Amino acid sequence: MIKIDKRVLQPGAVGAGIDPASASSVVPSSPDLSRELDHDAIAEHARGGPSAIRQGEDTGPPIDPRLQRLTRLLLKADSKTEVRLRAPTDDKMACVRETVTGLWPQHAVDAIWRNPDIYRAKTTAPPLMSSQEFMDSLRVKEVPEDIISRLALIEVPYRGFDGDVHRGQVVGHKDIEDSIRVVFRRILEETDFPMTCVTPVSRFGWSDPSSVMFNNSSGFNWRLVADSHEVSDHSFGGAIDINPLINPWVKGGASHKRYDPEVVGTLEALSQVVQIFKEQGWKWGGDWKNSKDWQHFYRPEIPLKYFGKEEVPE
Repeated sequence: MIKIDKRVLQPGAVGAGIDPASASSVVPSSPDLSRELDHDAIAEHARGGPSAIRQGEDTGPPIDPRLQRLTRLLLKADSKTEVRLRAPTDDKMACVRETVTGLWPQHAVDAIWRNPDIYRAKTTAPPLMSSQEFMDSLRVKEVPEDIISRLALIEVPYRGFDGDVHRGQVVGHKDIEDSIRVVFRRILEETDFPMTCVTPVSRFGWSDPSSVMFNNSSGFNWRLVADSHEVSDHSFGGAIDINPLINPWVKGGASHKRYDPEVVGTLEALSQVVQIFKEQGWKWGGDWKNSKDWQHFYRPEIPLKYFGKEEVPE
Protein backbone atom coordinates (compact mmCIF):
# COMPACT_ATOMS: atom_id res chain seq x y z
CA MET A 1 0.00 0.00 0.00
CA ILE A 2 1.11 3.57 -0.64
CA LYS A 3 0.80 6.64 1.56
CA ILE A 4 -0.69 9.60 -0.28
CA ASP A 5 0.50 13.13 0.50
CA LYS A 6 -2.63 14.94 1.67
CA ARG A 7 -1.28 18.24 0.39
CA VAL A 8 -2.50 17.31 -3.10
CA LEU A 9 -6.13 17.39 -1.96
CA GLN A 10 -8.42 20.37 -2.11
CA PRO A 11 -10.12 21.59 1.09
CA GLY A 12 -13.53 20.00 1.50
CA ALA A 13 -12.75 16.91 -0.58
CA VAL A 14 -14.21 13.66 0.71
CA GLY A 15 -13.16 10.22 -0.45
CA ALA A 16 -15.65 7.37 -0.34
CA GLY A 17 -13.54 4.24 -0.11
CA ILE A 18 -15.11 0.80 0.32
CA ASP A 19 -13.85 -1.84 2.71
CA PRO A 20 -14.02 -5.21 0.94
CA ALA A 21 -13.52 -7.00 4.23
CA SER A 22 -16.67 -5.57 5.77
CA ALA A 23 -18.64 -5.86 2.56
CA SER A 24 -17.74 -9.51 2.07
CA SER A 25 -19.74 -10.76 5.04
CA VAL A 26 -22.94 -8.84 4.32
CA VAL A 27 -25.75 -10.58 2.47
CA PRO A 28 -28.79 -8.47 1.61
CA SER A 29 -32.04 -9.82 3.03
CA SER A 30 -33.91 -8.98 -0.14
CA PRO A 31 -33.10 -8.53 -3.83
CA ASP A 32 -35.24 -5.38 -3.91
CA LEU A 33 -33.89 -3.21 -6.72
CA SER A 34 -34.17 -0.12 -4.52
CA ARG A 35 -31.43 -1.47 -2.26
CA GLU A 36 -27.87 -0.50 -3.23
CA LEU A 37 -25.30 -3.01 -2.05
CA ASP A 38 -22.61 -0.44 -1.33
CA HIS A 39 -24.66 2.62 -0.40
CA ASP A 40 -24.31 2.17 3.35
CA ALA A 41 -20.57 1.58 3.15
CA ILE A 42 -20.04 4.66 1.03
CA ALA A 43 -22.28 6.88 3.14
CA GLU A 44 -20.70 5.74 6.41
CA HIS A 45 -17.21 6.39 5.13
CA ALA A 46 -18.21 9.81 3.87
CA ARG A 47 -19.61 10.70 7.30
CA GLY A 48 -16.66 9.32 9.25
CA GLY A 49 -13.80 10.30 6.96
CA PRO A 50 -11.93 13.58 6.97
CA SER A 51 -14.22 16.23 5.50
CA ALA A 52 -11.45 18.73 4.95
CA ILE A 53 -7.71 18.57 4.31
CA ARG A 54 -5.54 21.54 5.16
CA GLN A 55 -3.48 22.72 2.25
CA GLY A 56 0.18 22.95 3.07
CA GLU A 57 -0.02 20.23 5.74
CA ASP A 58 3.49 18.88 6.24
CA THR A 59 3.08 15.17 5.58
CA GLY A 60 6.19 14.48 3.54
CA PRO A 61 7.83 15.32 0.21
CA PRO A 62 5.66 16.34 -2.76
CA ILE A 63 4.26 13.48 -4.78
CA ASP A 64 4.39 13.04 -8.54
CA PRO A 65 2.03 15.51 -10.29
CA ARG A 66 0.71 12.65 -12.43
CA LEU A 67 -0.49 10.93 -9.27
CA GLN A 68 -1.87 14.19 -7.89
CA ARG A 69 -4.11 14.46 -10.94
CA LEU A 70 -5.43 10.91 -10.61
CA THR A 71 -6.13 11.44 -6.90
CA ARG A 72 -8.21 14.54 -7.61
CA LEU A 73 -10.11 12.77 -10.40
CA LEU A 74 -10.96 9.83 -8.14
CA LEU A 75 -12.08 12.04 -5.27
CA LYS A 76 -14.37 13.84 -7.68
CA ALA A 77 -15.65 10.54 -9.09
CA ASP A 78 -16.39 9.16 -5.61
CA SER A 79 -18.37 12.28 -4.77
CA LYS A 80 -20.45 11.78 -7.91
CA THR A 81 -20.96 8.12 -7.04
CA GLU A 82 -22.46 8.92 -3.66
CA VAL A 83 -24.92 11.33 -5.28
CA ARG A 84 -25.89 8.77 -7.94
CA LEU A 85 -26.47 6.04 -5.35
CA ARG A 86 -29.11 8.22 -3.73
CA ALA A 87 -30.94 8.71 -7.03
CA PRO A 88 -33.90 6.38 -7.72
CA THR A 89 -32.90 6.21 -11.38
CA ASP A 90 -29.58 4.56 -10.58
CA ASP A 91 -29.49 1.19 -12.36
CA LYS A 92 -26.42 -0.35 -10.71
CA MET A 93 -28.50 -2.83 -8.73
CA ALA A 94 -30.25 -4.00 -11.89
CA CYS A 95 -26.83 -4.65 -13.43
CA VAL A 96 -25.77 -6.72 -10.41
CA ARG A 97 -29.01 -8.68 -10.47
CA GLU A 98 -28.61 -9.47 -14.17
CA THR A 99 -25.07 -10.73 -13.62
CA VAL A 100 -25.77 -12.95 -10.60
CA THR A 101 -28.96 -14.49 -12.01
CA GLY A 102 -26.93 -15.30 -15.11
CA LEU A 103 -24.28 -16.96 -12.94
CA TRP A 104 -26.82 -19.13 -11.11
CA PRO A 105 -29.81 -19.47 -13.48
CA GLN A 106 -30.95 -22.63 -11.73
CA HIS A 107 -31.54 -20.74 -8.47
CA ALA A 108 -34.33 -18.34 -7.55
CA VAL A 109 -33.30 -14.72 -7.05
CA ASP A 110 -34.17 -14.80 -3.34
CA ALA A 111 -32.08 -17.93 -2.87
CA ILE A 112 -29.04 -16.31 -4.47
CA TRP A 113 -29.20 -13.23 -2.26
CA ARG A 114 -29.92 -15.07 0.98
CA ASN A 115 -27.35 -17.86 0.64
CA PRO A 116 -23.88 -16.81 1.90
CA ASP A 117 -22.40 -19.98 0.35
CA ILE A 118 -23.88 -19.51 -3.12
CA TYR A 119 -20.34 -18.94 -4.38
CA ARG A 120 -19.79 -22.72 -4.22
CA ALA A 121 -22.78 -23.61 -6.37
CA LYS A 122 -22.45 -24.61 -10.02
CA THR A 123 -22.22 -21.51 -12.21
CA THR A 124 -22.79 -20.51 -15.81
CA ALA A 125 -19.88 -18.26 -16.74
CA PRO A 126 -20.87 -14.77 -17.94
CA PRO A 127 -20.59 -14.14 -21.68
CA LEU A 128 -17.24 -12.72 -22.70
CA MET A 129 -17.19 -8.94 -23.19
CA SER A 130 -16.48 -7.63 -26.66
CA SER A 131 -13.79 -5.01 -27.20
CA GLN A 132 -16.48 -2.37 -27.74
CA GLU A 133 -18.35 -3.32 -24.56
CA PHE A 134 -15.04 -3.13 -22.71
CA MET A 135 -14.27 0.37 -23.99
CA ASP A 136 -17.81 1.59 -23.38
CA SER A 137 -17.72 0.37 -19.77
CA LEU A 138 -14.49 2.27 -19.11
CA ARG A 139 -15.87 5.52 -20.50
CA VAL A 140 -19.10 5.17 -18.52
CA LYS A 141 -16.88 4.98 -15.44
CA GLU A 142 -15.08 8.16 -16.64
CA VAL A 143 -11.69 6.45 -16.58
CA PRO A 144 -8.96 8.80 -17.89
CA GLU A 145 -7.71 8.12 -21.40
CA ASP A 146 -4.10 7.72 -20.25
CA ILE A 147 -5.27 4.82 -18.06
CA ILE A 148 -7.55 3.31 -20.73
CA SER A 149 -4.79 3.32 -23.34
CA ARG A 150 -2.64 1.06 -21.16
CA LEU A 151 -5.30 -1.54 -20.32
CA ALA A 152 -5.93 -4.91 -21.95
CA LEU A 153 -8.98 -7.21 -21.79
CA ILE A 154 -7.37 -10.60 -21.23
CA GLU A 155 -9.14 -13.92 -21.71
CA VAL A 156 -8.12 -16.55 -19.15
CA PRO A 157 -9.20 -20.10 -18.23
CA TYR A 158 -10.24 -21.08 -14.71
CA ARG A 159 -11.80 -24.00 -12.86
CA GLY A 160 -15.15 -23.53 -11.14
CA PHE A 161 -16.11 -24.95 -7.75
CA ASP A 162 -17.97 -27.70 -9.65
CA GLY A 163 -14.75 -28.74 -11.38
CA ASP A 164 -15.79 -27.47 -14.82
CA VAL A 165 -13.36 -25.34 -16.81
CA HIS A 166 -14.64 -21.92 -17.87
CA ARG A 167 -13.37 -18.95 -19.85
CA GLY A 168 -13.16 -15.64 -18.04
CA GLN A 169 -11.68 -12.18 -18.53
CA VAL A 170 -9.30 -10.03 -16.50
CA VAL A 171 -8.63 -6.35 -17.17
CA GLY A 172 -4.97 -5.60 -16.56
CA HIS A 173 -2.08 -3.39 -17.62
CA LYS A 174 -0.63 -4.23 -21.03
CA ASP A 175 2.88 -4.54 -19.58
CA ILE A 176 1.81 -7.57 -17.51
CA GLU A 177 -0.66 -9.10 -19.95
CA ASP A 178 1.58 -12.10 -20.67
CA SER A 179 2.20 -12.64 -16.95
CA ILE A 180 -1.54 -12.69 -16.25
CA ARG A 181 -2.08 -15.30 -18.97
CA VAL A 182 0.73 -17.47 -17.59
CA VAL A 183 -0.55 -17.23 -14.00
CA PHE A 184 -4.08 -18.36 -14.86
CA ARG A 185 -2.87 -21.09 -17.20
CA ARG A 186 -0.56 -22.47 -14.54
CA ILE A 187 -3.26 -22.32 -11.84
CA LEU A 188 -5.53 -24.38 -14.10
CA GLU A 189 -2.85 -26.88 -15.19
CA GLU A 190 -0.89 -27.28 -11.95
CA THR A 191 -3.56 -27.02 -9.25
CA ASP A 192 -7.17 -27.94 -8.54
CA PHE A 193 -7.86 -24.44 -7.16
CA PRO A 194 -11.43 -23.26 -7.90
CA MET A 195 -12.80 -19.78 -8.57
CA THR A 196 -16.45 -18.77 -8.61
CA CYS A 197 -16.21 -16.30 -11.46
CA VAL A 198 -13.57 -14.30 -13.34
CA THR A 199 -15.14 -11.27 -14.99
CA PRO A 200 -14.57 -7.48 -15.06
CA VAL A 201 -16.04 -5.52 -12.15
CA SER A 202 -18.06 -3.53 -14.66
CA ARG A 203 -20.38 -6.58 -14.82
CA PHE A 204 -21.34 -5.61 -11.26
CA GLY A 205 -21.96 -1.96 -12.09
CA TRP A 206 -18.38 -1.12 -11.01
CA SER A 207 -19.43 -1.93 -7.43
CA ASP A 208 -16.50 -3.52 -5.61
CA PRO A 209 -18.65 -4.75 -2.66
CA SER A 210 -21.05 -6.40 -5.11
CA SER A 211 -18.20 -8.15 -6.93
CA VAL A 212 -16.72 -9.26 -3.58
CA MET A 213 -20.08 -10.45 -2.27
CA PHE A 214 -20.35 -13.00 -5.07
CA ASN A 215 -16.67 -14.01 -4.88
CA ASN A 216 -15.72 -12.64 -8.29
CA SER A 217 -11.99 -12.64 -9.09
CA SER A 218 -11.04 -9.46 -10.95
CA GLY A 219 -8.33 -6.97 -11.87
CA PHE A 220 -8.82 -3.35 -12.89
CA ASN A 221 -11.21 -1.09 -11.00
CA TRP A 222 -11.06 2.71 -11.07
CA ARG A 223 -11.26 3.44 -7.35
CA LEU A 224 -9.53 4.53 -4.16
CA VAL A 225 -8.17 2.21 -1.49
CA ALA A 226 -10.80 1.66 1.21
CA ASP A 227 -10.93 4.33 3.91
CA SER A 228 -8.27 6.48 2.29
CA HIS A 229 -7.39 9.05 -0.36
CA GLU A 230 -4.95 6.60 -1.94
CA VAL A 231 -5.27 5.55 -5.56
CA SER A 232 -5.69 1.78 -5.57
CA ASP A 233 -3.24 -0.40 -7.49
CA HIS A 234 -6.37 -1.73 -9.24
CA SER A 235 -6.77 1.71 -10.83
CA PHE A 236 -3.59 1.15 -12.84
CA GLY A 237 -4.41 -2.42 -13.90
CA GLY A 238 -1.61 -3.59 -11.62
CA ALA A 239 -3.53 -5.81 -9.19
CA ILE A 240 -5.74 -8.90 -9.14
CA ASP A 241 -8.04 -10.11 -6.34
CA ILE A 242 -8.72 -13.87 -6.14
CA ASN A 243 -11.88 -15.26 -4.49
CA PRO A 244 -12.29 -12.05 -2.42
CA LEU A 245 -15.32 -13.19 -0.41
CA ILE A 246 -13.40 -15.96 1.32
CA ASN A 247 -9.99 -14.24 1.18
CA PRO A 248 -10.87 -10.89 2.80
CA TRP A 249 -8.82 -7.85 3.65
CA VAL A 250 -8.28 -7.91 7.42
CA LYS A 251 -7.01 -4.78 9.15
CA GLY A 252 -4.81 -4.60 12.24
CA GLY A 253 -4.38 -8.33 12.76
CA ALA A 254 -8.08 -8.84 13.50
CA SER A 255 -9.83 -12.12 12.77
CA HIS A 256 -12.49 -12.42 10.11
CA LYS A 257 -15.32 -14.92 10.16
CA ARG A 258 -15.14 -15.51 6.39
CA TYR A 259 -11.45 -16.44 6.40
CA ASP A 260 -10.67 -20.09 7.08
CA PRO A 261 -7.54 -21.41 5.34
CA GLU A 262 -8.98 -24.93 5.53
CA VAL A 263 -11.85 -23.97 3.20
CA VAL A 264 -11.41 -24.83 -0.49
CA GLY A 265 -10.62 -21.71 -2.50
CA THR A 266 -8.85 -19.79 0.26
CA LEU A 267 -5.23 -18.65 0.11
CA GLU A 268 -2.42 -18.95 2.63
CA ALA A 269 1.36 -18.76 2.53
CA LEU A 270 1.91 -22.31 1.29
CA SER A 271 -0.82 -22.22 -1.35
CA GLN A 272 0.29 -23.25 -4.83
CA VAL A 273 -1.59 -20.26 -6.23
CA VAL A 274 0.44 -17.86 -4.07
CA GLN A 275 3.68 -19.48 -5.20
CA ILE A 276 2.67 -19.28 -8.87
CA PHE A 277 1.92 -15.58 -8.62
CA LYS A 278 5.20 -14.92 -6.83
CA GLU A 279 7.18 -16.90 -9.41
CA GLN A 280 5.70 -14.60 -12.05
CA GLY A 281 6.88 -11.48 -10.20
CA TRP A 282 3.77 -10.60 -8.21
CA LYS A 283 3.61 -9.52 -4.57
CA TRP A 284 0.92 -10.78 -2.17
CA GLY A 285 -1.12 -8.91 0.43
CA GLY A 286 -0.95 -11.94 2.71
CA ASP A 287 2.68 -11.03 3.40
CA TRP A 288 1.85 -7.61 4.84
CA LYS A 289 2.67 -6.97 8.50
CA ASN A 290 0.05 -4.46 9.67
CA SER A 291 -2.90 -5.96 7.80
CA LYS A 292 -3.61 -8.99 5.65
CA ASP A 293 -5.16 -8.76 2.20
CA TRP A 294 -5.41 -12.47 1.46
CA GLN A 295 -7.07 -11.95 -1.94
CA HIS A 296 -4.67 -9.33 -3.26
CA PHE A 297 -1.80 -9.79 -5.74
CA TYR A 298 -0.08 -6.74 -7.18
CA ARG A 299 2.79 -5.43 -9.30
CA PRO A 300 4.03 -2.17 -7.70
CA GLU A 301 6.34 -1.37 -10.61
CA ILE A 302 3.32 -0.52 -12.80
CA PRO A 303 2.02 2.52 -10.86
CA LEU A 304 5.62 3.57 -10.11
CA LYS A 305 6.70 3.53 -13.76
CA TYR A 306 3.76 5.43 -15.19
CA PHE A 307 2.51 7.61 -12.33
CA GLY A 308 5.34 7.82 -9.79
CA LYS A 309 3.48 5.92 -7.07
CA GLU A 310 6.02 4.36 -4.71
CA GLU A 311 5.32 1.34 -2.56
CA VAL A 312 5.47 1.75 1.20
CA PRO A 313 5.63 -1.50 3.25
CA GLU A 314 2.25 -2.24 4.80
